[in-house]
Amino acid sequence: MHHLLLTIFAGLACLLVLIKQKILMIYYDLLVRVKMAVECGIEATVTQGLEELAKQECEETLKVVTRSRPGRVTFHIRLDELISVYKLRSIEKFGVIIGTKYIQFTDDQNENLNELKRFIHYLDWENGISVWKHIKTNPTLGNIKFRVSCNRHGAHNFDSVIAASAVGSEVNEKFKWTVDLEDYDLELLLNIHGNDVGFAISLTKSSLYRRNITHFGHTTLKSTIAHSMLRLSAIKDHEIVCDPMCGTGSIPIEGKICWPTAHVLCGDFYAKDVEKTKMNVKALKTSLDIELLQWDATRLPLANEQLNAIITDLPFGKRYTNQQVKGFTTSQFLLVHWIKYC
Repeated sequence: MHHLLLTIFAGLACLLVLIKQKILMIYYDLLVRVKMAVECGIEATVTQGLEELAKQECEETLKVVTRSRPGRVTFHIRLDELISVYKLRSIEKFGVIIGTKYIQFTDDQNENLNELKRFIHYLDWENGISVWKHIKTNPTLGNIKFRVSCNRHGAHNFDSVIAASAVGSEVNEKFKWTVDLEDYDLELLLNIHGNDVGFAISLTKSSLYRRNITHFGHTTLKSTIAHSMLRLSAIKDHEIVCDPMCGTGSIPIEGKICWPTAHVLCGDFYAKDVEKTKMNVKALKTSLDIELLQWDATRLPLANEQLNAIITDLPFGKRYTNQQVKGFTTSQFLLVHWIKYC
């Protein structure tokens, strides 16, 4: 009888241990779910002048309320949806916001820099580093190597390098992290726009505009700008879109990826650029149905009104704008010539 009771008690003890483990598993799972549901502030950089198009994409794709300012868009997103930000096509880099402040800068440079350094101690480092570790594949567990990058707009009595250096020395003093401008683990972003100051921890090591092109020309268009140009054109399903001066293929490649039902036609005068476009399409390792030809942009082998849209990056800078062709500038001549195709 005594032996039977001991067996029963031992069994109950094992059962209690299992129940406790199960409860702890449920508890930790709930903690993870709560943490993932917490929102974080994101600041993304965009090409100046294209902020409203980036804002439009963020609101359509992420279903978030977005604010824009020169060269930037900001919004809040749940941690478990953060990976979706990497799929945006119009932003270049982004980071998690850890603090913003209005600073009334003065004529005293040292005082202005000290104000930036003092702000370091009031930033939400815990949340920022937590999001950074969540995103990184292999987060650094030991001493973090970091750098500070400053983007500054407006009149100040200090430049971006001086501001980044001052902030970097204060971060080094606070955390004892190692400064490394090249082989860094963490990048602290300091954004100064007039008197508005913001800090963010970068979640992108390199710009997202590098996604499509591996073979570059002299003036290869950024994929982010190409996307904004295409978005501005409001392409519809099954429309015929043409880039008559495609260079190395930024616009047609971005167009076919994001508007797969559209028929994309492109070409260039230079055989080397046509070949580079082919190599860029091949390097994506996915099937893109792009019709690519070598042609003269002033003699396109197309019928009148065959196209729905012509989208191109005219390769003429200031040195070419005054050249005359039949009474028109080079760009005007091409636009007048192309209008019959649409």
